[in-house]
Amino acid sequence: MEDFAADFTAGLAANLADKVLVAGAGALQRWALGTDEQQALRRCFESAFKHMLANLGASEDERQQVGEVFQHALTSDTAVEALLKTALAPDPSPEALRAPFHDAGLDPETLGVDADLALSLLVEGLEAALRREAGSAGSPLFNRVQSGTLNKLDHNVPRITGALLRPAPRPISLDNFFDYYIG
Repeated sequence: MEDFAADFTAGLAANLADKVLVAGAGALQRWALGTDEQQALRRCFESAFKHMLANLGASEDERQQVGEVFQHALTSDTAVEALLKTALAPDPSPEALRAPFHDAGLDPETLGVDADLALSLLVEGLEAALRREAGSAGSPLFNRVQSGTLNKLDHNVPRITGALLRPAPRPISLDNFFDYYIG
Protein backbone atom coordinates (compact mmCIF):
# COMPACT_ATOMS: atom_id res chain seq x y z
CA MET A 1 0.00 0.00 0.00
CA GLU A 2 2.71 2.46 0.95
CA ASP A 3 4.71 1.95 -2.24
CA PHE A 4 1.61 2.27 -4.36
CA ALA A 5 0.40 5.34 -2.47
CA ALA A 6 3.82 7.02 -2.62
CA ASP A 7 4.33 6.40 -6.33
CA PHE A 8 0.77 7.19 -7.22
CA THR A 9 0.50 10.38 -5.16
CA ALA A 10 3.83 11.71 -6.40
CA GLY A 11 2.68 11.41 -10.01
CA LEU A 12 -0.77 12.76 -9.23
CA ALA A 13 0.57 15.66 -7.19
CA ALA A 14 2.91 16.68 -10.00
CA ASN A 15 0.07 16.60 -12.49
CA LEU A 16 -2.34 18.52 -10.25
CA ALA A 17 0.04 21.30 -9.25
CA ASP A 18 1.12 21.87 -12.83
CA LYS A 19 -2.48 22.02 -14.01
CA VAL A 20 -3.48 24.47 -11.29
CA LEU A 21 -0.65 26.86 -12.07
CA VAL A 22 -0.63 26.71 -15.84
CA ALA A 23 -4.30 26.06 -16.62
CA GLY A 24 -5.00 27.89 -19.83
CA ALA A 25 -1.35 28.70 -20.35
CA GLY A 26 -0.52 25.57 -22.32
CA ALA A 27 2.58 23.54 -21.47
CA LEU A 28 3.19 21.81 -18.14
CA GLN A 29 6.50 22.34 -16.42
CA ARG A 30 8.53 19.32 -15.37
CA TRP A 31 8.63 18.22 -11.73
CA ALA A 32 12.30 19.01 -11.19
CA LEU A 33 12.06 22.47 -12.75
CA GLY A 34 8.95 23.62 -10.90
CA THR A 35 8.73 26.95 -9.13
CA ASP A 36 8.57 27.15 -5.34
CA GLU A 37 4.80 27.53 -5.59
CA GLN A 38 4.47 24.45 -7.79
CA GLN A 39 6.59 22.41 -5.41
CA ALA A 40 4.47 23.59 -2.47
CA LEU A 41 1.27 22.70 -4.29
CA ARG A 42 2.68 19.28 -5.18
CA ARG A 43 3.35 18.60 -1.51
CA CYS A 44 -0.19 19.71 -0.65
CA PHE A 45 -1.85 17.57 -3.32
CA GLU A 46 0.28 14.57 -2.34
CA SER A 47 -0.70 15.00 1.30
CA ALA A 48 -4.38 15.40 0.38
CA PHE A 49 -4.35 12.29 -1.77
CA LYS A 50 -2.67 10.23 0.97
CA HIS A 51 -5.27 11.56 3.44
CA MET A 52 -8.11 10.49 1.15
CA LEU A 53 -6.73 6.99 0.54
CA ALA A 54 -5.89 6.43 4.22
CA ASN A 55 -9.33 7.46 5.47
CA LEU A 56 -11.62 5.88 2.89
CA GLY A 57 -11.99 2.68 4.86
CA ALA A 58 -11.54 0.72 1.64
CA SER A 59 -9.60 -2.40 0.76
CA GLU A 60 -6.25 -2.26 -1.02
CA ASP A 61 -7.92 -3.12 -4.34
CA GLU A 62 -10.58 -0.46 -3.84
CA ARG A 63 -7.95 2.15 -2.96
CA GLN A 64 -6.01 1.27 -6.09
CA GLN A 65 -9.16 1.56 -8.22
CA VAL A 66 -10.09 4.87 -6.59
CA GLY A 67 -6.53 6.12 -7.11
CA GLU A 68 -6.60 5.26 -10.81
CA VAL A 69 -10.03 6.84 -11.32
CA PHE A 70 -9.00 10.03 -9.52
CA GLN A 71 -5.70 10.17 -11.37
CA HIS A 72 -7.61 10.14 -14.64
CA ALA A 73 -10.25 12.61 -13.44
CA LEU A 74 -7.59 15.00 -12.19
CA THR A 75 -6.05 15.39 -15.61
CA SER A 76 -8.92 17.82 -16.21
CA ASP A 77 -8.01 21.47 -15.65
CA THR A 78 -11.61 22.13 -14.62
CA ALA A 79 -11.59 19.41 -11.96
CA VAL A 80 -8.24 20.55 -10.53
CA GLU A 81 -9.29 24.20 -10.43
CA ALA A 82 -12.58 23.24 -8.77
CA LEU A 83 -10.72 21.19 -6.15
CA LEU A 84 -8.38 24.03 -5.22
CA LYS A 85 -11.22 26.57 -5.21
CA THR A 86 -13.37 24.31 -3.04
CA ALA A 87 -10.56 23.70 -0.55
CA LEU A 88 -10.22 27.48 -0.10
CA ALA A 89 -13.97 28.18 -0.11
CA PRO A 90 -15.90 29.43 2.95
CA ASP A 91 -17.99 26.23 3.08
CA PRO A 92 -16.09 23.47 1.26
CA SER A 93 -18.40 20.67 0.16
CA PRO A 94 -18.26 17.83 -2.34
CA GLU A 95 -21.36 19.14 -4.12
CA ALA A 96 -19.25 21.81 -5.82
CA LEU A 97 -16.99 19.06 -7.20
CA ARG A 98 -19.59 16.61 -8.49
CA ALA A 99 -20.10 18.19 -11.92
CA PRO A 100 -16.43 18.92 -12.77
CA PHE A 101 -15.33 15.48 -11.60
CA HIS A 102 -18.19 13.74 -13.41
CA ASP A 103 -17.27 15.62 -16.59
CA ALA A 104 -13.68 14.45 -16.06
CA GLY A 105 -14.73 10.81 -15.90
CA LEU A 106 -15.53 10.15 -12.25
CA ASP A 107 -18.67 8.00 -12.20
CA PRO A 108 -19.96 7.65 -8.63
CA GLU A 109 -21.88 4.50 -9.59
CA THR A 110 -18.77 2.57 -10.64
CA LEU A 111 -16.25 4.04 -8.19
CA GLY A 112 -16.66 1.26 -5.64
CA VAL A 113 -16.68 3.65 -2.67
CA ASP A 114 -18.79 6.61 -1.62
CA ALA A 115 -17.78 9.33 -4.11
CA ASP A 116 -18.91 12.16 -1.82
CA LEU A 117 -16.81 10.73 1.00
CA ALA A 118 -13.78 10.44 -1.28
CA LEU A 119 -14.24 14.03 -2.51
CA SER A 120 -14.80 15.31 1.04
CA LEU A 121 -11.65 13.58 2.26
CA LEU A 122 -9.67 14.97 -0.67
CA VAL A 123 -10.90 18.52 0.05
CA GLU A 124 -10.30 18.09 3.80
CA GLY A 125 -6.78 16.85 3.19
CA LEU A 126 -6.00 19.61 0.70
CA GLU A 127 -7.35 22.33 2.98
CA ALA A 128 -5.23 21.07 5.91
CA ALA A 129 -2.13 20.70 3.73
CA LEU A 130 -2.54 24.18 2.25
CA ARG A 131 -2.81 25.70 5.74
CA ARG A 132 0.27 23.80 6.93
CA GLU A 133 2.25 24.81 3.87
CA ALA A 134 1.14 28.45 4.08
CA GLY A 135 2.23 28.54 7.73
CA SER A 136 5.83 27.78 6.80
CA ALA A 137 8.20 30.74 6.85
CA GLY A 138 8.35 32.37 3.42
CA SER A 139 5.71 30.09 1.93
CA PRO A 140 4.78 30.89 -1.67
CA LEU A 141 1.22 29.79 -0.84
CA PHE A 142 0.76 32.26 2.03
CA ASN A 143 -1.14 34.90 0.03
CA ARG A 144 -3.37 32.36 -1.74
CA VAL A 145 -4.35 30.64 1.50
CA GLN A 146 -4.73 33.89 3.45
CA SER A 147 -7.09 35.15 0.77
CA GLY A 148 -9.19 32.01 1.25
CA THR A 149 -9.11 32.49 5.02
CA LEU A 150 -10.30 36.08 4.68
CA ASN A 151 -13.12 34.94 2.40
CA LYS A 152 -14.17 32.39 5.04
CA LEU A 153 -14.07 35.04 7.75
CA ASP A 154 -16.04 37.47 5.60
CA HIS A 155 -18.60 34.75 4.91
CA ASN A 156 -19.00 33.89 8.62
CA VAL A 157 -19.01 37.38 10.18
CA PRO A 158 -22.73 38.03 9.53
CA ARG A 159 -23.67 34.68 11.08
CA ILE A 160 -21.49 35.29 14.13
CA THR A 161 -22.64 38.86 14.68
CA GLY A 162 -26.25 37.82 14.20
CA ALA A 163 -25.87 35.27 16.98
CA LEU A 164 -24.19 37.80 19.27
CA LEU A 165 -26.77 40.50 18.64
CA ARG A 166 -29.87 38.37 19.11
CA PRO A 167 -31.96 39.60 22.02
CA ALA A 168 -32.02 37.56 25.16
CA PRO A 169 -35.33 35.75 25.73
CA ARG A 170 -35.43 37.13 29.27
CA PRO A 171 -33.55 39.91 31.03
CA ILE A 172 -29.97 38.92 31.64
CA SER A 173 -28.73 39.06 35.19
CA LEU A 174 -25.53 37.84 36.71
CA ASP A 175 -27.40 34.76 37.86
CA ASN A 176 -28.36 33.58 34.38
CA PHE A 177 -25.57 35.21 32.32
CA PHE A 178 -23.38 32.12 32.23
CA ASP A 179 -26.32 29.84 31.48
CA TYR A 180 -27.42 31.97 28.54
CA TYR A 181 -24.07 32.77 26.92
CA ILE A 182 -21.99 29.77 27.85
CA GLY A 183 -24.56 27.26 28.78
